[in-house]
Amino acid sequence: MPPPGERSLRALFSDALLKRLQSTALWGAVFPPRVPPPAPSEDARQHALEALADYVAEIVFVEPGGKALRIERSRIFVEQPDDANTAQLMPSIEFLPGVAEHNFPGLTPSADESTIDVFGPGTVLVPQYEHVERFQIEVRATTRAQRHMLLAGIEQAMQSSEDYGELRLLTRYYGQPARFSTVEGQVDDNASMTGLRRRRATITVSMGIDVVKLVHAVPIISARSEVTVVPAGVDLPTP
Repeated sequence: MPPPGERSLRALFSDALLKRLQSTALWGAVFPPRVPPPAPSEDARQHALEALADYVAEIVFVEPGGKALRIERSRIFVEQPDDANTAQLMPSIEFLPGVAEHNFPGLTPSADESTIDVFGPGTVLVPQYEHVERFQIEVRATTRAQRHMLLAGIEQAMQSSEDYGELRLLTRYYGQPARFSTVEGQVDDNASMTGLRRRRATITVSMGIDVVKLVHAVPIISARSEVTVVPAGVDLPTP
């Protein structure tokens, strides 16, 4: 026991460790230090919309006369085009953004051990939150029949997953699935636009995708030792 007024070596060590933890980020640190994996060039939302646009480009629409038609991928816009003339192409489809919510599963995220080494040696995915957004699919046509054709084709294609009651598409965002379900729709018959042979309609869609983070995975090695007690006078066992 230390003399009165003097602190024990253990107490001094605890204080030094506490100061170290308060001044540096030691949690998750390894030696030698590792460079964090690079951030993706596009976020989860962009990957989800790109997957939906690719899916819509594969829809076979049927005109009233029975003629099959597809909308070229170059006419399906996941956001407002930079060129104003491109946005006026008919027929075309554009995704109009909405307000997003971030739903966090809990205070402490846990790594998905099934993704260890999948997206790079010594890495693992850690779920962060769910991105939920209501956006609109706007269809642009020149006639009422063409608009009806686009609406009917998209509404039917959005209900293809019978097991889930929603559309699920795999994305290029670490293989995360994006979920889509229709909420409501609206036909826009603006008098000033119908005279210009521009017919519009919107379908409100609820989208959800899990946002993850790629981090280094540090394996934990457990060591175990065995001790054999040999009485005095007894020969040691040979290996």
